[in-house]
Amino acid sequence: MSWFPEAKYQKEHFEICWEYDQLHQKNPDMSEEEKFRVLNEFTDKLTMLMLKYRYEKLQAERSRK
Repeated sequence: MSWFPEAKYQKEHFEICWEYDQLHQKNPDMSEEEKFRVLNEFTDKLTMLMLKYRYEKLQAERSRK
């Protein structure tokens, strides 16, 4: 499942989620502090992707007007 209709954003979303999943699979014994850091990085990456997507959509709308 992806939050984005465009393939380029779907791919980036998948890659971010896959990387997060792989980190947990490779390091099942992470400390709580490390889990928190990894989760924060994951959240930051998803937030940046969402902002990039929204910015692109706003730019496209403005150029149509």
